[in-house]
Amino acid sequence: MLFARLILLLAYLAPGSLAKPASTKKRTQWDQIAIDACAKELESHKFDTDVKGRHASLCTYEPALGSWLHCAKDVLDSRKKNRKIFEKTFSKINQYCHDYHKDEDVSNEEYYRILANASLFIRPLDEVKENIRYPVTPDKASLDRWVWAYFGPLDNIDKGNVYGVTICLYWIGVLFIAAVYHFLNFSRLKQTVFKNKVSAFLRGHYVLPALVHNHAMSVGRWFFIGLVPTRLETLVLFGYVLLHGFLLSSYNFDHNELLSDRRSQVLIFLSDRAGILAFAHFPLIVLFGGKNSTMTWLTGIRYTAFITYHKWLGRFMLIDCAIHAIGYTYHAYIENYWKYVKYSDLWTSGRHAMIIVGVLVFFSFFFFRRHYYELFVITHIILAIGFFHACWRHCYKLGWGEWIMACALFWIGDRFLRLIKIAIFGMPWAKLKLCGESMIEVRVSKSSKWWKAKAGQYIYLYFLKPKIFWQSHPFTVMDSLVEDGELVVVITVKNGLTKKLQEYLLQSDGYTEMRVLAEGPYGQSTRTHLFESLLFIAGGAGVPGPLSMAIKAGRQVKSNDAYQTIKFVWSVRNLELLEVYHKEIMVLKELNVDTKICFTGERKDESSVEEGAAANMNTEGRLLTTSKSAEIITDFGRPNIDEAIEDAVSGAKSLLVTCCGSEGFVDKTRELTAKKVLENGDKWIEYVEEFQNW
Repeated sequence: MLFARLILLLAYLAPGSLAKPASTKKRTQWDQIAIDACAKELESHKFDTDVKGRHASLCTYEPALGSWLHCAKDVLDSRKKNRKIFEKTFSKINQYCHDYHKDEDVSNEEYYRILANASLFIRPLDEVKENIRYPVTPDKASLDRWVWAYFGPLDNIDKGNVYGVTICLYWIGVLFIAAVYHFLNFSRLKQTVFKNKVSAFLRGHYVLPALVHNHAMSVGRWFFIGLVPTRLETLVLFGYVLLHGFLLSSYNFDHNELLSDRRSQVLIFLSDRAGILAFAHFPLIVLFGGKNSTMTWLTGIRYTAFITYHKWLGRFMLIDCAIHAIGYTYHAYIENYWKYVKYSDLWTSGRHAMIIVGVLVFFSFFFFRRHYYELFVITHIILAIGFFHACWRHCYKLGWGEWIMACALFWIGDRFLRLIKIAIFGMPWAKLKLCGESMIEVRVSKSSKWWKAKAGQYIYLYFLKPKIFWQSHPFTVMDSLVEDGELVVVITVKNGLTKKLQEYLLQSDGYTEMRVLAEGPYGQSTRTHLFESLLFIAGGAGVPGPLSMAIKAGRQVKSNDAYQTIKFVWSVRNLELLEVYHKEIMVLKELNVDTKICFTGERKDESSVEEGAAANMNTEGRLLTTSKSAEIITDFGRPNIDEAIEDAVSGAKSLLVTCCGSEGFVDKTRELTAKKVLENGDKWIEYVEEFQNW
């Protein structure tokens, strides 16, 4: 199973990172370097000829041509290049000497004759006291300086290509390690290997916790808000940043400044390297930005983490693009060629790409994703297409187009898989019911026997109405306990899509039917049977995932007659939620799952409460409005999460904590679970967070 997953992982990633298509050619051609370096060195000395023109003496005066060939052969021999590479220098010489040969190229045999003749009479250059009349060997130190001057710029580009692949390999390594770690979830081997104090220290300090305190909850104020990665995500990103910084700052400068001064070298080398690294980010950005059901299955990495990597890769790609654009623009000004290139297609497309990617990253700020999600999605897609089109125009004559082609393959592959998922689900009718003022219950009849959703998975629902058919949001889905073949989704009304759905329902007296499409399911169901103790914690509308997983675990224990402690804790303040999930909670109790429902709503008037609810009155006199709701309430006030985790882990060798709820709720649970991991180094405590925010 592990081998199959890893092979599939490499096959899935290979098109964008390992392949070396012909569209990007290796620039370091030693035949060219040898010819150019030898020409520069030999032409700095005077041969006994008065012919004028570029390379005139080397092309027309046989002692000079013999010296040129002999010099090139020595350079190539010192680099252990073969005969075929040396023979390529003949065609280069023919190109340089075309005007002197009267449209007739010199044959390879003739060049070998000239070389052999030169070898009979060749002398060291330092023995020459006057105009050179015979073949000579140039000063090695001086020649090496010219070789290095020509080698450096070409090597900088080639290393940029290698370093671009290196960045991709870094992320493949991250995914590979995640895939191996994820594979261990399918057996108890993980608990055996990692159940020790060293593992507990690493997991408690670096794997589970948020970077500071918040991960799901945004930080900052007004426009300047964002999400903070977990410590593990931060470590992965930190390794990438270090690698990126090293790859961006390693060059072979010509300190003798034979071809260009130091400032020009820094500008061109840095600009070229940054531009190539920017292109290398493209397939990674598209890969991590897709729904990635295949990648999630292979690695176990949540969609939230993929989006975190997607955002940070995009930001560093923007930095690379800015370095590339500013560097070349400044170089054009100081070298006085800006007026000749500024309207060329190469520079125009580059400016367009730079402007588009800047706008794209700006409208990707969390402020827009949070408050104007539909606008963010539309602009993101349109700007991304415009950006890649501008990049294609910018580079299609230069190379590096394979990175954009890899992006297209990943994007098409992601969309193709999503269309397959939608097609399998079909286009069934859904029953929508308004529950109170802020809840919508959606019941969908499954029309395909091939479509299955596991506990804890989620789907993207498309409601086929004219104004909203193109919008979708992720919703946790669960099988109905009332009717077979029916899926239940409960939606909390916010802005955008859910607000428009509420308006439709209000116009239809709180109930309507419409056709829907479902994309998914996404996510994975946790292997609950591998743990001795299970704790499911839910807050408010985040109950579907933990609830469905608790029901599944309870049924497995009952059918297998196994020993397993299962606890379910739900903190809820919405009366409509209690009504919606009443049947499911009763099923939990029938399965002998230790169920604790903590009601945190406002104080209610005692006169409005039916008889039987008084048993659920706390000291402050808070009551439920119906006896039906009163049946499932067990406590008032916020649950003590720390105590719940401590009770669940005591007496057990392994514990699974599953949580979903509001941002602050899951952040607190994550922090407390990490603390318990440190306190119980001899036990295996796993944390699964169903909440996702990006």
